[in-house]
Order: sequence, then C-alpha cells, then structure tokens
Amino acid sequence: MAESSKAAPSKEDLDQAVERIKELNDKIVEQGRELGGRFLDAYEETLKSFADAQLKLAEATGQDWVSDIARAQADFIRNISDAYISNTRQMLKS
Repeated sequence: MAESSKAAPSKEDLDQAVERIKELNDKIVEQGRELGGRFLDAYEETLKSFADAQLKLAEATGQDWVSDIARAQADFIRNISDAYISNTRQMLKS
C-alpha cells in the first residue's frame, strides 16, 4: 500500500472550511427566502386574478343567484389565500 504524502489538515484549515460552508449555507437560505417571497407574490396575484375572473364570468350570466354564489366563492378564495400567504410569509421570515 502506498503511503500518502499529504499531511492532515490543520485545525485552522478545518475552521476556515467550516466558516466558508456556514457562509455558503447562509447565502443559500437567504436566496431561498427571497425566491419563496417572489413565488408567494405570483401565487397571490394568480389567486386574486382567478377570483376576479370567476366573479366577472358569473356576473356576465345576468343571473343574480349565480353572481351571489360566485361572489361568495371568490371571497372565500381571497380570504383563504390571504391567510395562507400571510402565514407562509411569517414562516419565511423566521
């Protein structure tokens, strides 16, 4: 078996490597939070657009009962998405 001519890394080398790994990890986490926030913005906008479109389509029928049901469903979608997105944003901050 051939002997390796490399010396074991020093404590200082290991400490520097650990520090670089921590810094890289912090950058990855921060970028993940940023991208998560962008995703939530897009998701929120999509849900609100969907609710608005649903309401406009229902109102176009000229039937009050259809508009009332669509309005209730659109309000439900908005309320649930607001709660979900708000909680998710809080989780991203921590």
